[in-house]
Amino acid sequence: MSGGGKGGGSTSKQEIPKWVEEPSKRNLRRAEVAQQIGYQPYIGADLAAFSPAQEAARENTMGAASAYGLSVPTSGSGLPQATDFGGGIRGYSSFPMFDRARDEMRSRDANQAAIYDSLFGDRNPQRKGN
Repeated sequence: MSGGGKGGGSTSKQEIPKWVEEPSKRNLRRAEVAQQIGYQPYIGADLAAFSPAQEAARENTMGAASAYGLSVPTSGSGLPQATDFGGGIRGYSSFPMFDRARDEMRSRDANQAAIYDSLFGDRNPQRKGN
């Protein structure tokens, strides 16, 4: 009796269709560039400030309450100074807090910041080494 042979083999080849090849290469090049952008925080107003009419109404209400002997705040509204964003828009933005938190993270863990920057390419020279 003779030994059995091994089964026949077959190979298959997968090819990327030509119509997909160039767009895929362009997409990969674009992805390499896009990954360098990094996180883009919103830096505009998150919350509108009181309008002048609202501020006047608040003051009038406090004045009326005070005239009847009721307790009223003695120092402002408890809100920070609103930012003027131009065009008559005044409000509050969380971006300064984000910016301070990012600076704090960089000062606490420069290595982690460098790793992040190597992935996302922080190209802001004012941020380097912070």
